[in-house]
Amino acid sequence: MKVDLHRKYVRRCLLAIAAFSAGVFSIGWYVEPFSGDLARMGGYAERDFGWNGTQQGYPRPRFSLGAYEGYWDVVVLGDSFSFNESPFQWQNFFVATTGLSVITLDLRGGSPDAVLGSKAFRQHPPKLFIFESIERNLRQHLSHASSACPDLPRQTVRELQFARRPDESVAIKREHPLRSYLSHGYPLALLYRAVHRSVADEQKQAVRRFSLTRSDLFSSRSSDQLLVYEEVHGKPWSDAQVTEIRCGLRELRRRVEQNGITHFIAMVVPDRLTAYSDYVTDGQVRHLSRLADLTSDEPLTPGLLVALRQAIDAGTVDVYQPDDTHWGSAGHQIAARLLVDTINGQRTTPARELSASAAKLRKVSD
Repeated sequence: MKVDLHRKYVRRCLLAIAAFSAGVFSIGWYVEPFSGDLARMGGYAERDFGWNGTQQGYPRPRFSLGAYEGYWDVVVLGDSFSFNESPFQWQNFFVATTGLSVITLDLRGGSPDAVLGSKAFRQHPPKLFIFESIERNLRQHLSHASSACPDLPRQTVRELQFARRPDESVAIKREHPLRSYLSHGYPLALLYRAVHRSVADEQKQAVRRFSLTRSDLFSSRSSDQLLVYEEVHGKPWSDAQVTEIRCGLRELRRRVEQNGITHFIAMVVPDRLTAYSDYVTDGQVRHLSRLADLTSDEPLTPGLLVALRQAIDAGTVDVYQPDDTHWGSAGHQIAARLLVDTINGQRTTPARELSASAAKLRKVSD
C-alpha cells in the first residue's frame, strides 16, 4: 500500500512538473526568446517588439575587436555602438566603402589615456582616431579630460586614399535557434518583469515605453511604441555642462592630433528619445536633449543627428532597433556614410540623398 501511494505521489509530481514545463514552454514559444536589451530589461515580449523582415549585414566582421598591436589605419574607441559583434556594425559598411583597416577598442573597459599612451599608438599612429559615445554617457566618458579648453584651428581631414571592397553584405533575418526556446528562464523573467512594471513607479523604471504619432518607423508589431532606456531620468545638460563637454572634446582632439599624423573625429550617438522626439506623444519628454547645441562644434561628426532625423522623417524603418538600444542596419549605414562624408570634407549628406537611401532601406526591411 505504501509503495502504491509513493508511486502515485511521484506520478502526480512528474505530471505537475510536465504540465508546468509545457505551460512555460508554450508561453515562451508565443512571446519568443529575448533578443534586444530593452525588451529583456523592461520585460517586453519580442513577439511585440522584435524587428521583422530582413536587414543588410555582414556574417563575418570586416574589422578587429582584438588586441591593439601594430599599425591600423583607423582606431575606434567606443561603447557598445562600436564595440559589438552585431552583423550590422557601421565599421563593416565603412570598411567596405573605404578599404581602410579598422580596430575597435572598448571605451567602457579602457580610456583615451590608455590608448594614447600605448606603444602601438605612439610607434604606429593611425590616420584616424574615432571617439564614439552614446549621448547619455558622454560626460562620463569625458571625465578624464582636463579643464583646459584649447582654441583649435578649424578641423580638416587630409584626403585619404580609399579602395572600395566588394559588397559582401547579405539580407539577415531575426531568427532564434531552437535551443533558445528550451529554457524556462526567459518566459519566467518576462512574467516577473511585466508584473514588476505594472506595480512599480513608472518614473523609476529602467526602460520606459512611449506612444508615437506614427506607426511606420519600426517593423515590429508594436510599431507605434518607443522603448527608451534611462535617458528620460537625467536632466538636460546645463549651459555649463555643454561647455564642459565641448572643451573635453577639444582637449581630446588636441592630444590625439599632437603627433601631426592622426586626425580626430568624435561620433556622438543620439539617444533614442533624441532621435524620435518629434514623434513622441508625451510633450513632457520631447526635446530634452541639448545635443543639437554641440553639432556646430568642429570635433563632432557633421550632420549625424540631422541625418538620422532626416531618415526617420523620411520613413526609414528601424533606424534604431525596436527592441534594442542600438541602431538597426539603416542607422549603422547612415553613420558610416556620414563618417565618409566627414573625411571627404562634406558637412552633410543632402536630404534628397537620404530620402533616396530611406526608400532603398525600407525595401530591405519589407
